[in-house]
Amino acid sequence: MEIRVFGLVLIATLMATVGAVIYNRPCPEVGPPVVQNFQVEPYLGRWYELQRYEQEFELNYDCSQARYGLLDDLTVSVTNSAYNLFNSSTTQLEGTAKISFPEEEYLQGKLNVSFFGRPNDRANYWVLDTDYENFSIVWSCEPLPEEQSNESFWLLSRTRTLSSDPVVDMRVRSVIRRYIDRSEIRITNQLDPRCPDFMLRYGTIFVLSLVINIGQGFVVKDGNCSLVSSEMPVVENFLLEKYLGKWYEMERYEQDFERNLECVTAVYTRNYHDGTVSVKSKGLLPEKDAYASFNGIATFTDPLLDPVIGKLNLTYGIGANDISNYWIVDTDYDNFAVIYSCTPIEGSESVIEGYWLLSRTPKLTEELVITEKLKFLQNHYFVPSHIRPTNHSESLEMMTFTMTVLLLGLASMAPWNVASQRIVQQPCPDPDTRPIVQNFDLSRYIKGKWYEILRYDQYFERGCDCGFATYTLKLNNSIKVENCCERLPNVTLHCSIGKAVVSFPDADTIVGKLNVTFGGPPKDSNYWIMDTDYDNYAIIYSCKNLSDSTSAEAAWVLSKQRTLKPEVRSHVDELVDKHLSRADMRVTEQSQSICKYEN
Repeated sequence: MEIRVFGLVLIATLMATVGAVIYNRPCPEVGPPVVQNFQVEPYLGRWYELQRYEQEFELNYDCSQARYGLLDDLTVSVTNSAYNLFNSSTTQLEGTAKISFPEEEYLQGKLNVSFFGRPNDRANYWVLDTDYENFSIVWSCEPLPEEQSNESFWLLSRTRTLSSDPVVDMRVRSVIRRYIDRSEIRITNQLDPRCPDFMLRYGTIFVLSLVINIGQGFVVKDGNCSLVSSEMPVVENFLLEKYLGKWYEMERYEQDFERNLECVTAVYTRNYHDGTVSVKSKGLLPEKDAYASFNGIATFTDPLLDPVIGKLNLTYGIGANDISNYWIVDTDYDNFAVIYSCTPIEGSESVIEGYWLLSRTPKLTEELVITEKLKFLQNHYFVPSHIRPTNHSESLEMMTFTMTVLLLGLASMAPWNVASQRIVQQPCPDPDTRPIVQNFDLSRYIKGKWYEILRYDQYFERGCDCGFATYTLKLNNSIKVENCCERLPNVTLHCSIGKAVVSFPDADTIVGKLNVTFGGPPKDSNYWIMDTDYDNYAIIYSCKNLSDSTSAEAAWVLSKQRTLKPEVRSHVDELVDKHLSRADMRVTEQSQSICKYEN
């Protein structure tokens, strides 16, 4: 089991300040009713998450639990844990919750939940109903700019399955029917035998792993961060706007949360509504064909300085956000950046240091002035023998591409953002040589369930059969995408949820091209519907150039039935033989006797 303490921002339950469902309306002025005369102590203990609104950073996490303990009469400790069934990674987040209105004689079921060590004066955790012994229904709404809102929902249970008591069932159904958007609900898998018990504190395990792995890339020093970093330079008059954007990691001190990752990138984006910086890091685990992502939040260590210096407080979801742990030692903003970090090891008198060399391109510039500067910094402030290069070779970049271009046609059967692949030694074909549906009728296309019949085989769908997709049109005209499959002979259903929009909605003639994502905004037109009759079949294609002479293709044949109807099969075969490579396509098992999903 891989334990990630500093990685993967995940708030399994008791989510603070962020949610998954964005509406083009403000939060309700009154909101749904909450539990009156709320009892804190009976609410404590362990809760299992059974349902939730999906959210970007919690995609594909299951086995989610929350543990609440009493700190004082009105303050609760929060420990959220979850497990990724696809890549065996575990994440844990700690926070606090305070009763929102403690002065009331009869307490309401509203709490102010805070993570990242930030104070929170907003009631962002509403208990709509609970019997304390079997279930709890939690709702939250956070205001967003431009009269939008962000809603969260969780159904919690004291056991891994909901009580069969008919009174419990009636109460749960009643609240969900009245106040919850059922089309946004995602079921949390609690029955997989791999789900951990989460009885250990992963911070302790992480410290032990550092002790075991000293000398394998980690740099651990005695003392405190003020002492060991006293000579470390930092950028004066730091220009954040120039620093934003995408960076490629060239080398680093090995880190527990980055262990064995290659093709690592980081994207920094300014959140203008609150002044923070969003950090989205991604990396490839080649030996697992797995693509891991880490979402963080950064703030200036001392924002009142003028000019501002290059010191940030960065958190990936654990610990307080008041630690200055991301220092920009040097950067020219256009080519390179050198990053330093110092983090105390809990329960010891030592610290662990971090070093990263970033580049704006997958290959670092060879300008002499820059290479000499980097050599000087490494030799004077870092430990060259502990620096390990990050692989950005073309073969791995091809794999990374196949794990980042998510497509709608059953392309999210794994938690890492991956897409189907057929690597060919030529550029993508001229788009005009591929037919695309004209006068595309979205409402007809998303009606009902699509079954996967054929596909170009792919890393993340390895062993995946019984695949299907359902699509739901949302109020903001985006499309909720839910893709599911079974890895036979295991008939456990694995599902991923994404988002799609029409690529060119303002065109005079709408064509069958969609932008699809399973993490981040849907900005790339990466799902092309070559042909469909809406009622029986659809043929999907996409291609992206990896280099001047190499490209990666994706393709699926979908059907509204488990098998293609005889009257359309010859037409589908003709298009497949003309535009795709049938020899590279894999037949998806859809036998009713084998696939156990519901009709």
